[in-house]
Amino acid sequence: MPADAAVPSASPPLPTVPAPTVRARHASVAAERPLVVVEGVTKHFPVSGGGFLGKSEVVHAIDDVSLTVREGEVLGLVGETGSGKSTLARLILRLIRADTGRITFDGQDVLGADNRQLKGLRRQMQIIFQDPFSALDPSMRLGQSIEAPLAQHGIGDRASRQVKVDELLGQVGLDPSYAVRYPSECSGGQLHRVVIARALSLGPRFLACDEPTSSLDASIRAQILNLLIDLRDELGLTLLMISHDLRVVRHISDRVAVMYLGRIVEIGTRDEIFERPLHPYTQKLIAASMPERAGDRHSLVQGEPPSPINPPSGCRFRERCPLAIEACKELPPLEVVRPGHTVACIRWQDAAATW
Repeated sequence: MPADAAVPSASPPLPTVPAPTVRARHASVAAERPLVVVEGVTKHFPVSGGGFLGKSEVVHAIDDVSLTVREGEVLGLVGETGSGKSTLARLILRLIRADTGRITFDGQDVLGADNRQLKGLRRQMQIIFQDPFSALDPSMRLGQSIEAPLAQHGIGDRASRQVKVDELLGQVGLDPSYAVRYPSECSGGQLHRVVIARALSLGPRFLACDEPTSSLDASIRAQILNLLIDLRDELGLTLLMISHDLRVVRHISDRVAVMYLGRIVEIGTRDEIFERPLHPYTQKLIAASMPERAGDRHSLVQGEPPSPINPPSGCRFRERCPLAIEACKELPPLEVVRPGHTVACIRWQDAAATW
């Protein structure tokens, strides 16, 4: 796959028929065996300077989230900016610590792992950050950045690691000559390939992709998505694909989880979520990002999300929801309402009837 040459402009939405076309995944969903399991996880961040009249305040970034990522699948995680998607990814990799709850990777306790165990887990779990410019040290050549995880884990000698760097660059569609370049000498699309190569260096089984294409124009975005699809199929990777762009998620995901203000509100297969969404928030996200799928049946999400410092009681979407009733002031459970489809909404049947 050829490397792109130009620094991308601001990223427009994926066109209906992008060029080059993003290849939809045809591989079957992997076995039902869970690889990453998140159970009742909560993360609050204290507000700097305290609150009104000295009362301490916290940002409710993640509240009682439970989620399973199955081995070999691509799970899309969507929601507005500030919904908690990136925080959840960092909690899974224990880049930050959860306040409460349990996270396991292939049965291993992530939150309770000591430094030695965590180092072993980090070889199996990697993250691709949204901004490759800030993810790479500008003073290091690209080859050095890719080699660094190998050196940190004591893998191979210098010569064998350099051979591995060349292999990784080729795997992501870059010529080995890129190893001697600095980040400032490359385009955004090229740097995205480099951070993917670095993430693959330790041979992980799980990749958390945090908005990996948000800063790219449509054609380069399609190339990176195709690369991720190819790598997933070639290496048998499990992916958590975080994005606010539902077009990206629809092309690449097997299942989709929807987050709103720190909570999961709906989980289902790709077809269930995009063809038969049950939560009013999911419906409005689709209407906003993919109006051709919603037609004129749904208006866009109105207003801004409430403050995560003082979220509403009960359903957190109720203040923006056209179907909200008094009973929505009680927290709705996330329950299975169709095979493989869960939703946290007491009015899901009414919502389904409007779609």
